[in-house]
Amino acid sequence: MKARERLFLEFPTFSVTTVPGPEGRLLPAATVTEWRREQPIFAFDHHAQDRYPAFQFDAGLPKPIVGRILQLVRPENGWHAMFWFAAANAWLEGDKSPVDLVDLDPDAVTEAAQHANDQISD
Repeated sequence: MKARERLFLEFPTFSVTTVPGPEGRLLPAATVTEWRREQPIFAFDHHAQDRYPAFQFDAGLPKPIVGRILQLVRPENGWHAMFWFAAANAWLEGDKSPVDLVDLDPDAVTEAAQHANDQISD
């Protein structure tokens, strides 16, 4: 629970009714909910409220890279997705986290996501 609270405090989030859209207008909650259902974005539960990490939006739209990553990682839930994006990743140069590189090097983040479910053996 401490790790979840730390992530919540570290990364800005929106509620379903406060996601900014184009030109500073708020997006309709139905639009945000539909995007979540279709999985170009994700949310995690924080104190019984869905929270949408801000890094997955650009100019009022979902960043396409986030949807691709969610398809590859296949997270069990929103917290699983959030931890994957926020954690250091050995597939990324300097063990950066995917969220650090999602805009700067989306190809590297995609490659890291392709390995998210690799099975490790002896």
